[in-house]
Amino acid sequence: MLKLPNIYIVSPLQALSLEAERLSIRYNHIANITILNTTLDDVDSVIPILRTNPPDLVISRGGMAWMLKQKIPQPVIEIKTSAYDIIDALRPYLGLNKNIGVIGFRSVIDGCMKIARMLNLQLTEFIIDEMANPCIENVRNDFVNYTQNNQIDLIIGDAICPLYFGTHSMEHFIPFHSGVESIELALHEAIQLYQALANERIEQNQLNLLLDHTNKFILLIDNCGKVIHCNHKAVELLQLSKHDLISKKIPSLTLNWEDLQNNIPIENELINTPYGEFVVNQFPIVENENLNRVVITLQTSSNLQNAEQKIRIKEAKKLGFHARYHFEDFITCNREMQDRLRLARIYAETEATILLLGENGTGKEVLAQSIHNASSHRNGPFVAVNCGAIPASIMESELFGYVDGAFSGASKKGRAGMFELAHNGTIFLDEISELDKFLQAKLLRILQERQLMRLGADHMIPVNVRVIAATNRNLPAMIAAGDFREDLFYRLNVLKVTTLPLRERPDDIQLIGQITLDALRKSYQLPPIALSESLWSELKKYLWPGNVRQLNNIMERLALSFSSGVVSLSAATLLIEDLQADKASSPQQPRHHCPDCQLLEGPYKRIRSRILKGVLLRQQNNKSRAAKQLDIDRSSFTRWLGD
Repeated sequence: MLKLPNIYIVSPLQALSLEAERLSIRYNHIANITILNTTLDDVDSVIPILRTNPPDLVISRGGMAWMLKQKIPQPVIEIKTSAYDIIDALRPYLGLNKNIGVIGFRSVIDGCMKIARMLNLQLTEFIIDEMANPCIENVRNDFVNYTQNNQIDLIIGDAICPLYFGTHSMEHFIPFHSGVESIELALHEAIQLYQALANERIEQNQLNLLLDHTNKFILLIDNCGKVIHCNHKAVELLQLSKHDLISKKIPSLTLNWEDLQNNIPIENELINTPYGEFVVNQFPIVENENLNRVVITLQTSSNLQNAEQKIRIKEAKKLGFHARYHFEDFITCNREMQDRLRLARIYAETEATILLLGENGTGKEVLAQSIHNASSHRNGPFVAVNCGAIPASIMESELFGYVDGAFSGASKKGRAGMFELAHNGTIFLDEISELDKFLQAKLLRILQERQLMRLGADHMIPVNVRVIAATNRNLPAMIAAGDFREDLFYRLNVLKVTTLPLRERPDDIQLIGQITLDALRKSYQLPPIALSESLWSELKKYLWPGNVRQLNNIMERLALSFSSGVVSLSAATLLIEDLQADKASSPQQPRHHCPDCQLLEGPYKRIRSRILKGVLLRQQNNKSRAAKQLDIDRSSFTRWLGD
């Protein structure tokens, strides 16, 4: 609820004061009205009162209003002279052959000539124009010049007349009297203006509060480059008081006036000032095809980067880009593998690119997540990309993002790529060997420059990303075959960790298997079971081409197939028959010279062919069984075998 306005009525006439007194009693519930009596030649006597107890608004009329407007900062509402007031002043002279002069401000005597013609009176106007300078002197000269050649019988006008115009050539001076209706209209206008100003102040305070709590520096500039308004941040930046800043030009803020005049905004322009480096936006306000104002926002590049990073992290978390595993989750009792994990811990503390090598299912992603969580990037996102699972046609946009219109069907908002989402975190490029050679070149550039360009964009985006790549293929052999860039290999192969297959750490089979078995029984809410020593012994003899992933598969079969107790080898025969078939058909080889290891040497098609032929031999040339063991259909098995 708005407080009652404090309104002062400054009256130069006794009659006006009496009418105002009567009105103040009627209006005491909506305004606090104070009446001050003074004459035009003593107007300065009320100025100290107005300064000591400043009112919200002042009401006066004619010359007194004009003088007060020049001496006080508060709004001054004029008491207008109504048509009734004019007729009331002219009525005594109806039918008399007199030349009547009317002197006053336009707001006071407006309409006199029209009324005089209606009443058949001879009237001469001397209008005081507030906009003219000096307005009184100009009208007085006109009056003197007129009276030198013409007779003025009487003067009707404002109280200013006796003070500035004297009484020569006049029989009488008749002042205008403002009726109660005119005073009441001025009061209504004053109260409405107060309410409007109060609402404007509330809105302005709300706007200032909003502007002062943004992390941007905001300035409003006029079309001459001078500051009209600024927020608290801008005051702090420029190290000037708000009072000193208003109406000043800031030379370091160079405006492109030609573009602004054409209503072309300037966005995200990087400038260097004595106050630091800023990202600047300039938005023109054009009225009637003319530049009126310019809104300027400045943001420090560090604040912009922080805000951008928060958005990236939020988006990454929304998409599930976080690392769950730590080094403690990598289960092994193998001394050699433990040594490699210790090496990986050391590598995690660096910023260098890491290449993880090893067969499928040996825990490369677990290791990648563990490295991330032990690194300085742990608070950032962990973005895993399977380079072999994404079609080459969309891989570029997935990795590097795109802008609006980059291709048919592109989002109007554009989209950040995996590298952007991984900013200040880690990107894990699994199956890096499957990456298209064109994208290999782009990846190499990003690793070198640490910046990227979205598809369809025309500017670079800096990224701070830790890169971990992984593959189960022989990259040197692929380089020799022309399938992988040698320069990219050396950029990736800065630090290298190789995971050991399960067959080379047989003691881990029972360790990992038992932990997995217990976790599965708990997950399915089943009673615990144990595997017999003979069954564990049999499992340890198997070569595990699918490594831990395959072991987990077998453990899940066993967990769901037995209700309780100890599971013997004979009881589990049917569940592990494929393992026994592989073992029976494969010759026993020294662990470090196994045929499976040799199968993984060479280009892809040659490796695939060796695997297919090896499995077919184990299955005694039965293609159906061989295809089933590899979990592929028979037609694909036959086609690939013929390639």
